[in-house]
Amino acid sequence: RPARLAWRWRTDAWPIANAAFGEKAGDDFSLRLYLMFDYPLDRVPVGQALALRMARALHDPTLPAATLCYVADSRAPAGTLMASPYTSRVQVMVIRSAQQPGPWWNEDRDLEADFQRAFGAEYGAGMPPVAAVALAADTDQSGSRLTSWFSDLRWSTAR
Repeated sequence: RPARLAWRWRTDAWPIANAAFGEKAGDDFSLRLYLMFDYPLDRVPVGQALALRMARALHDPTLPAATLCYVADSRAPAGTLMASPYTSRVQVMVIRSAQQPGPWWNEDRDLEADFQRAFGAEYGAGMPPVAAVALAADTDQSGSRLTSWFSDLRWSTAR
């Protein structure tokens, strides 16, 4: 089971900030990396588990119960952790904050430490397996135009 994930990413622009970080109208990011976990439903609070079961039945049976979304953003400081404005089952973590886009940034994350920060109070010790990874740029709220690149994703078992 991997303990770390490293990668490089860059963008040529930030989305036009029409709203604050953490609001639905401001939920645009040039750089997103999602980690979706094979998270057991018996660890999800009852009300959220029921909603998730319904969403899985209606939309996608593989909908994850826990997702950590790493982002780069100019509006919030690195280290910010906040629930997605759409669902608390997605925790958004700012790992890069810069006023100017442009250079390649190298990232190297301790997956269990980040998972524990996002979901540890609910899950307990450890971390479930990573079920999927998704890379994205998202500008549907602001209508911004930008280009983003992701490169050299590497899993490591070293702590």
